[in-house]
Amino acid sequence: MADSTLEISTRPVRWIASLFDSFKSKPTRRQRLTLIDRINQVSSIRVTPFKSVGYQGDSLTFSALGLDSSADTVQGVRFEWESSDPDKLKIDNTGEATLLQPGMVRVICRAGSSQGAAFVLIRPGSRRPQTDQEWDADQDSFTVTDSSTGSTASDGQSADLIESLLGSLAPTAFAQNQGCTWGSDNSDFGYDELWSEPRNLTGNPRYRAAEGFRMGSVLPEGSNFNAAIPLYGLGGRGLGASLTLFYNSRVWSRHGSAITFNPTQGWPFAGFSLGFGRLFTYGSGSSTKYVWIDPDGTRRYLGVGSDTTTTTYQTSDGSHITFVGSKSSGGSLYFNDGTKVTITVINNRLLPTKIRDSNGNYILISYKTYNASTFPWRQAINYVTDTLGRQLQFNYDSCANLISITVPAFSSGTNTVVQFDYQSIGISNSFSGLTVENLPTGTVPALRHIFFDATDTGYKLDYSAYGMVYNISMRKDMSIDANGAITDGTERAAINFNYPTVGSSLTDAPAFTQRTETATNSPTATYYYSTADYGTLLGFLITQPDGSGLYMTRVKDASSVANGLMNYSVVTKDGQTYAFSWIGYANDPGGSVQVQSVTRQSDAAGQQSLTTFDYDQYGNVSNVREYGFQVSGQWQVRRRTRYVYKTDTSYINCVFRR
Repeated sequence: MADSTLEISTRPVRWIASLFDSFKSKPTRRQRLTLIDRINQVSSIRVTPFKSVGYQGDSLTFSALGLDSSADTVQGVRFEWESSDPDKLKIDNTGEATLLQPGMVRVICRAGSSQGAAFVLIRPGSRRPQTDQEWDADQDSFTVTDSSTGSTASDGQSADLIESLLGSLAPTAFAQNQGCTWGSDNSDFGYDELWSEPRNLTGNPRYRAAEGFRMGSVLPEGSNFNAAIPLYGLGGRGLGASLTLFYNSRVWSRHGSAITFNPTQGWPFAGFSLGFGRLFTYGSGSSTKYVWIDPDGTRRYLGVGSDTTTTTYQTSDGSHITFVGSKSSGGSLYFNDGTKVTITVINNRLLPTKIRDSNGNYILISYKTYNASTFPWRQAINYVTDTLGRQLQFNYDSCANLISITVPAFSSGTNTVVQFDYQSIGISNSFSGLTVENLPTGTVPALRHIFFDATDTGYKLDYSAYGMVYNISMRKDMSIDANGAITDGTERAAINFNYPTVGSSLTDAPAFTQRTETATNSPTATYYYSTADYGTLLGFLITQPDGSGLYMTRVKDASSVANGLMNYSVVTKDGQTYAFSWIGYANDPGGSVQVQSVTRQSDAAGQQSLTTFDYDQYGNVSNVREYGFQVSGQWQVRRRTRYVYKTDTSYINCVFRR
């Protein structure tokens, strides 16, 4: 267990993929459709985004939805892309466009004899950073109306004429939806402590003190639990488009004497993450700071630089994730295995629109268009298109709440694989001695049920007084009642964290001291959490149901390269040590902190073993030295494994560093 603690803290939750197997059923035999058959089924094409205002040098990623005569999605269609004016806008065969010269351009998408279009107004000069209000006004100033209902902007007009026409056009007006309470998608609220302060961390940050539990992991220092709920696994050619709903319970973050609710906006509610990550920025000018947020909510600091000039940034946590771009125009995010993520400015957020692996396989992500009156979410997904042209569609109700996800059916069309509903909750601001920031007023819709109708199973969520989930109930026999509502079904297991359920003048972020797990026909299991401060070390004890304890320490020394990182873990029971690990750290040649050595004791005789590691400048392990047990009180290398990597310019320039 002590050895597994390091594994939990340094790697993603890998058991999620195996859970998909439990949802699989034997597919029925179906007629095989050729690509030509699928293309011939397309009668109309919907291009996203339909209209955009961009600037010279910007990049845009377009995606398309092919519909048949019944308006059902046609899966597995390959689209062809074309620009009405290649001198102004250049677009490749994946829908990725570069804006070159001012003017208006029509982007044309074809599948067989059907075609769809999108319109781009390219303004002169480069985009400057915009507030949300400036972005909205800029986008609303360009109005394109479908030809079946009115006038259509043409692609033959000059930039000057387009600008003069736009000056006389009022932004499109939408009626405010009645009876809706919006979610908490306010502007992001950034500060350094979100990634530098250990108690504010979320997700699965590298080398931190963490405990694994049935649904994910716990960071005891900040009372954060990270839960992963697999929604759908769509295997693809080299690159799948699987969906997992992640939840992080640390929805309140501290900095100084202030406490902030939902600082990096969650979706579809505070603490949740559904998608493919995003780039988060704060600050301005040459002091703009860049943070990559993983799909599971892990925040990785990339660096500080200009908000307008394309610059290269890289994480220093050992992952060596690299971003090349800027806040104002987006850019590209690179992983060491050659994966490239295209980051585009969407709804004034830096969101991934294309993920491409080292073999050229890619998936596309399309987002809903923000509108303050009708759709007040800036990172809500519209649909995802995988390598084979199959699409996962996200569906919303009239109040802009995500209510279902549909996926390709076995024969044609789509199937609904998961449904959601919501409950209205109030969020307490009862703190003592702290300034409360970013708290929504009134009640907000919080995710309540997650329902898989193919198996009549799902989850029911309960919230504490401060807006975080404190109870996750796994259910069976769920259904949709006569009113279209998701029923509770019957509980088969539950995980409960004792967050406060009543507002009580807290002096710090809400915390838990125990986790209780229950299941049908099984005894109740309770885990207790406590913390001890030893000056240069901070200790965490998790007392387990059998009376054993998992004890971990992390370094609390700002002068140490290991500051904030777990350096010791031990499993004890009845005063006896059963296993422990000591971890030493050092910077690799690229300046990122890495594990340098691991000393273990896991045998009854109390003998210790040692393993050490060397790295190259990209964080790859270059040498592993295994010493085994000491001989005459001395460490002696018994085995060395050496790794040599490709460093040809053609690889390194593509950020293919493994």
